[in-house]
Formats: sequence, C-alpha cells, structure tokens
Amino acid sequence: MQALARMHTAGKITLSRPILWQNEAKNITLLNKNLFSTSEPMRLIATLLLASLSLSMAARRDFTHFWQDKDGIIKAQTELSLELVNDIIDQEKPSVEPPSKARMAALYLLDQMLHDTRLDGSPLIADFLDGRMQRVIADFEVPLQEGMKIYKLYNDGWIVRTPSVAIGWDIYRGGKVKEADRSLMSDSIARALVDRCDILFLTHNHGDHVDPFVVECFLEQGKPVVAPDEIMPGDARILHTRRPEIWQESFKAANGAQLKATVVPGHQDHLQNNIYILTLPEGYTVSSSGDQWLREDQDLMLNLQVKTPPVDVFMPICWAADLPGFCKSVGAKVVLTGHENELGHHSIDHREAYWLSYNKLEDFPIPNSLMTWGESFFYK
Repeated sequence: MQALARMHTAGKITLSRPILWQNEAKNITLLNKNLFSTSEPMRLIATLLLASLSLSMAARRDFTHFWQDKDGIIKAQTELSLELVNDIIDQEKPSVEPPSKARMAALYLLDQMLHDTRLDGSPLIADFLDGRMQRVIADFEVPLQEGMKIYKLYNDGWIVRTPSVAIGWDIYRGGKVKEADRSLMSDSIARALVDRCDILFLTHNHGDHVDPFVVECFLEQGKPVVAPDEIMPGDARILHTRRPEIWQESFKAANGAQLKATVVPGHQDHLQNNIYILTLPEGYTVSSSGDQWLREDQDLMLNLQVKTPPVDVFMPICWAADLPGFCKSVGAKVVLTGHENELGHHSIDHREAYWLSYNKLEDFPIPNSLMTWGESFFYK
C-alpha cells in the first residue's frame, strides 16, 4: 500500500504508511477527500484502500475467529460490507452523469446483502437504514436557498424539498426486525422525518406504501394526508380524492404552501393508484408514479403529454411497463427510479436489484440517476 501511494505522488495522493495507520477513523475521511476526487482509476484504488482500512478496523474489533460460527462470519462480513458501502456512496453522490465504477460496485454489494434472505429482518440492515435516514434528517439542518432536493427514503418513499415546502410520498418504515420490537426504520427516525415534512401524499393501498404509524404521526401534527378513497376510508381526517378522469385540484400544506395538482387516476391491478403531478410554489413540477401497473391503463399512461404539465423530476417504479415511454409521456426532464430492494418481497426476483435498474437505465433517453436509501438529488 505504501508503494502504491508513492506511485501517485505527482497527483493528489501523498499518503504514506505512518499516516495510514495512526488513526483509522481519521484516515478514512482523509482518503475520501483525496482519492474520490480523482480520476476513475484512482477511485478504484480508493475502494481498495478503504476496504483495507475497514479490515484493519475490523481486526481491532476481534473479527478473527469464526470456526463453526457460520452466523458470526455472515454478521461480521455484513457489518464490514455495510461500512464500506457507506464510505463509498457518501463520496460518490447521485448524478445524471454516468456512475463511477466505485459507486456501481457499492450498490451491487448492497444488492448482494439485501437479496441474502439469511439477513431478512437483520438488526444490521435496520441500523444501516437508520444511519442512512439520519443523513436526511441532518441535511434538513442546512437551509435550502434555491432549487429542489429529492430524498430517497426506504422502498418507494420520498421527500421533495424546496425553500417553501417539504412533501412526503409513501413514507414507510419497512417490515419487522428479528428479535426486536421495531421496524427496519425505527419509530424515532420516522417521527423525525414527519417533523420535517408539511404534507403527505399516498398513492395506493398497499402496506409498503401506506404505513399507519406514519399516517398517524402526520395527522397528530395537523399535517394533511392526501390519499385515494380506498386508503383508510373511515378516517375523515384524511383528504380522500379520486375521480374517473384526470383532474386538477389544489392542496394546502401545513405551513401554508399552496400546491397545484394534476391527478391521473391510475391503478395497480384492481387498486386505485393516484399519480399526483404537483406544481410547487417555486414553479417546479414533480411526481411519483406509485405502483402504476395495469394493462388497461397503458394507453393513457403513454399519452399524457397534452393532458398534464411536463414534469421536472419524475420518480417512477423501476419495474414500470415501458419505462422509457412512461417517462417521455409525462415530459420528464430527470428520472429517479424507485422501489428497488423492498425487503418485504420475500421472493428475491421481485426485490428489484440496483444492478437491474442500472441495466434498464443504460442508454436511457432521459437524464437519470439511480439512488439508494438516504441519498438526495439536487435539481435547479
């Protein structure tokens, strides 16, 4: 490693062995600043260096002896891998530019863990998710002066934030954690996300999009919850809305912000699925497709151009029928896919891997970015 660092002293890398091993936690930050700002080959070197440092830190945690401890070795391997994923994606941010090999490798590594059913309900995955959500919460402490930020939460949950309003979409805590009285996303984290939102939109009545705990948190704070008629129909506090044809409606967020909506009455199979195309006070237009999926709706979904306003940022499900056609139909300027790695889908072929979305987005006709939990995309 020392020789490797010496080979690149002409560039930004001037690390030496004494620096590397004095304090691993500080060195990871140092490596991030120096290595991830360089060219593609250097990013790959950065990945190897970070992996080596992580293994060094692991040794100090006594991750050394695993004879006849299959569960222990999987746990240690997962813990180290999640740390490495965090190190990489905290530096390799979402962008409409082609992703680096390091970023792709991190999301592929995450796929491997999230598709390993031995880890279903693992506290390690839950802690990882909470850590990712804490990044969202921390980012709200930084005032947003312009533009629009879109935060990807768990599954198909989103928060859209501008200087005037923060909008929640299908926020869901996930399934239960093994041997613990909690969901994948802890209640305290979910409450903190609700605290930072002004209104919640629900697309359709599926458990991985409608979380009663989250809904109640919004309602307790007097924050509007907008939903199709089928969601909690007996709760008069919810703003139910549904019509047979595309319609326009306005909604007032808890902070007084006015949102203009064009709503497309879609479906997931037999369920109502409202596609809210929202125009925000700053003039940006944003939408999430929910789980739109019905063959009889396809003609409508592919011919929305003259019926709805063009969308600045569109968040469709990654497994949408004719994904390019759907995104073109809404006039999307940027596409951020959602619904990857819903762990409640027990059959891993429908967990929707990041690598699969990368494959779908290759040569995509519209600028796009593939995000994971707790990441944000800035649009201006």
